[in-house]
Amino acid sequence: MEISYSLSEENYLNHQLFHASESMIIRKRRFRSKYIFPLVYLLLGIFLYAVKSPVLGYIFGGLGIVWFFLYPFYETGAYVKQYKKLIKENFSESINKTVNLTLDDTHLRLVEGVSEAKIDYSEIKQIAEIPHEILIKISNGNTIIIPKNQISNLESVAKKLEEIADKLQIDYLDYSQWRWK
Repeated sequence: MEISYSLSEENYLNHQLFHASESMIIRKRRFRSKYIFPLVYLLLGIFLYAVKSPVLGYIFGGLGIVWFFLYPFYETGAYVKQYKKLIKENFSESINKTVNLTLDDTHLRLVEGVSEAKIDYSEIKQIAEIPHEILIKISNGNTIIIPKNQISNLESVAKKLEEIADKLQIDYLDYSQWRWK
């Protein structure tokens, strides 16, 4: 089975944001930013209010509440901005170039311009399907991104990848409802 497609900046962005949402380090950092910092401000506000400084108590308490509700919007946009910059710096050569992916019986072959890679199926660690892409994670840490909107026979490609996942006893994860938030 052969598939031809080209990757856009949006495909790379979706991959980076999905990877960030699955990273335990980033999830902990985001949890701290969303819950711990506002809680500290709120507790500091309560403490200051209790020790006869109600104005500072209201200021810190209010800051904690405002942080809790507004910071997630800022943080979401900051990650998007950061990853767009990273993509422009590191992947600008690959954007809008034609990629040919061949799924054989024992390996997949990836051709992009003059570069060619032959990857044995045993090197595949995970296959994840997100709303606009299929992501094939390889053991060396790289990921093959397949944009769904450019695949005419998407069902047969997904079925073939599910068969590969079953054969290798690896995860085929369906994140079709995933979105960056």
